Amino acid sequence: MKDLDEQLVIYCLGAIKESLQQQSITYAELAQRFEVAEVTIKRMLNQSDIAMSRLLALCDIAGLSLAKLLEDFNSQPPLHYYFSARQDEAFYQHPGLLHYFSELFYTGLSAEEIAAKYQLNEVSSYQYLRALENIELIELLPQNKVRFLVQAPLGFDHQSKVLKQQVQKSIEATCDKVMNAPDAAEHFFIAKPLSLSPQLYAKLIQELMKIIERFAQISEWQAGGSDDQGYELIMMGCPTTEEETSLIVNIPVDHFE
Repeated sequence: MKDLDEQLVIYCLGAIKESLQQQSITYAELAQRFEVAEVTIKRMLNQSDIAMSRLLALCDIAGLSLAKLLEDFNSQPPLHYYFSARQDEAFYQHPGLLHYFSELFYTGLSAEEIAAKYQLNEVSSYQYLRALENIELIELLPQNKVRFLVQAPLGFDHQSKVLKQQVQKSIEATCDKVMNAPDAAEHFFIAKPLSLSPQLYAKLIQELMKIIERFAQISEWQAGGSDDQGYELIMMGCPTTEEETSLIVNIPVDHFE
């Protein structure tokens, strides 16, 4: 399916699961209706390439209208808003400004509460607020009140300098954890030199992204469960030069002595 179609299906499945839960309809009951195993039902409710006939059947069981879900989906605000290049540059040059904005926007603290929390004087508070107004994130009102010129969900796009800096730090921290961790299934890394055509490499990336997106959606749906554990998953890849490739020796571990 196209990206938009996948997002629509994910949205519909989320609504279906919520309705089924409200009606106390179990996986076992669904499995009986569809005459399949429970594991098939679980997979059905968590895959973006589900057959339209099954999606319609699930909507019917959940008491939902697919047409209404489509209407609701199309009336939603954009999935995400992003900082402008100017705002990103300001945060990259002044990390403290990003922290101040995060407290103001995401945490919901007032300028007075932030000043008390971090022992800022009146001049410092005003400078932070004026800097945020200058990059068009807020409108500064009397008595240091603010009106936000942006709305949630708000974050950095993939070209963001701040995001790249944070990702680099995350990669370094994750590598350190993995390399120094005791031998455990939860800690792993994969370094696999490949010789593929550009088309096959693109297909590999596409398939990997589909798997990760599917589990990311599952993570969002069941966030906060009693058995949930946080994990850091980092995936990278890039073309290599002939010189780099000649230095790579791919020997299976069990052949090493």
